[in-house]
Amino acid sequence: MDINSFLKEKALKEDEKKKKGKKKFKKQSFQGRCLDVIDKIEVIDQEKGRTLRQMFNVTYNKVNIQKKRILGFYGQIMDEYKSIKQKVENVKEEVEGKAPEVVEKVVEQVSQSKKAVKKVAKKVVKKTTKKKTEKKVAKKVVKKTAKKKTVAKKTAKKKTVTKKTAKKKR
Repeated sequence: MDINSFLKEKALKEDEKKKKGKKKFKKQSFQGRCLDVIDKIEVIDQEKGRTLRQMFNVTYNKVNIQKKRILGFYGQIMDEYKSIKQKVENVKEEVEGKAPEVVEKVVEQVSQSKKAVKKVAKKVVKKTTKKKTEKKVAKKVVKKTAKKKTVAKKTAKKKTVTKKTAKKKR
């Protein structure tokens, strides 16, 4: 592609953009523009957007509205939108300024909580292992005593059986 042809295409595109930018507005388009701006305001501040939409629907959303009146309302809502946008930008700058400090604090808290969780986990593991070993020892002791009792019962039964058989033999 030549430089000349490239420059011609670029010039044609710029001319088309200029032609598209020069539109004459009608009353209907201003009503649409008003609604667009009101939608933008609603995204930022719902209550204010609702009140502006109600005011628009009551007074300015008519077929036979004077262009002067709707232009005035359009100017009002544009000023409102700019002021709301400015407030949002100010708050955003404040938050962005504080964000690194807050992030550092949160990182410190997270690291401290991780350490605390590790300590607690170690303690819990030690306690559970001690309890398990104690339970195992207790179970072994219970089993041994149970075996002794059953052995003692069996021997006692054998003695009583032998005594009974000895009595019968007499």
